[in-house]
Amino acid sequence: MMKDASILIEAFKNKNVAIKPSLLDQSVMSGLGNIYVDEVLYECRVHPETPAKMISPEKLTEIWEASKIILKQAIHEGGSTIKSYHPTDGVDGNFQVNLKVYGKKDGICSRCGHRFRKTVVGGRGTTYCPHCQKNPNNPYILGLTGPIGSGKSLVSSLLKERGFNVIDADEVVHNLYKQKDVINKIASFIPGLKVNKGEIDRTWLREYLLDNPYKKHRLELLVHQLVDDYIHDEIKKHKNTEKFVLEVPLLFESSVIDYCDETMVIDLPIDKLKANLIARGSNVEESLKLNQNYNQDNKKKATYVISNDGDIDNLKSQLNKLSI
Repeated sequence: MMKDASILIEAFKNKNVAIKPSLLDQSVMSGLGNIYVDEVLYECRVHPETPAKMISPEKLTEIWEASKIILKQAIHEGGSTIKSYHPTDGVDGNFQVNLKVYGKKDGICSRCGHRFRKTVVGGRGTTYCPHCQKNPNNPYILGLTGPIGSGKSLVSSLLKERGFNVIDADEVVHNLYKQKDVINKIASFIPGLKVNKGEIDRTWLREYLLDNPYKKHRLELLVHQLVDDYIHDEIKKHKNTEKFVLEVPLLFESSVIDYCDETMVIDLPIDKLKANLIARGSNVEESLKLNQNYNQDNKKKATYVISNDGDIDNLKSQLNKLSI
């Protein structure tokens, strides 16, 4: 291995290839295979799809230092025995027990508690933490949440006036419930699923789920993954100079939270919440029951908490004070 990071810095300064395949290029720096690149990038909090030229000399030096440490540890432990690979006689391959990210799709990041994801970068399976290893190619993403009737859509519309793109998870679900393959998947575990004019009857479904919590949980797992896939694809279409609002009722309970750079909770007193529900013609009792799923501790987790206990000018004033 080279004596310092200077060759790495020089080789990558104009390289518009993702950092993972760049590090796998043995002509630049030898020794790092697929497993160890994942480990190094996780250690340095670098997203594997980051173009090599976007990484600062300081961060490349950090990558070089982490590579030395991880490779030395792996050599000491006899490498990493993965699946069908068998090390030489007398070599244990014990480094596999020290792997922090490789092969741990859907595992939990020990640093931040978020779930690992797996993707393909440069033709190689790649595991990373979407929270610790932010993709610099993605736009700025603000996650927006709050109880039913709190005014999320109003805040989204105000942010849209300020240039934000808005993805409303409820609207995404509404469109999913029109897709035949999705309807068939849901019908496979919800007997008598009611479908009107090619679309799932959401009122019927909501009432059914109130009495069938297990089926509700199963549906949420399916829908959350579909919404996650949709959001992932939409984000990829936009530049990192753009801004997004992801309006998601159960934001902190879904995998969508991983995409968010910052989060916002809309808060308001119960009397105004009830008044909002009545004004929009919602079933107050049913909505309040559904709101029991909303964790009030989310306010402690959020980057911003916006109070909707005033008029629209008050909301605008609060938003104007934020650095978003």
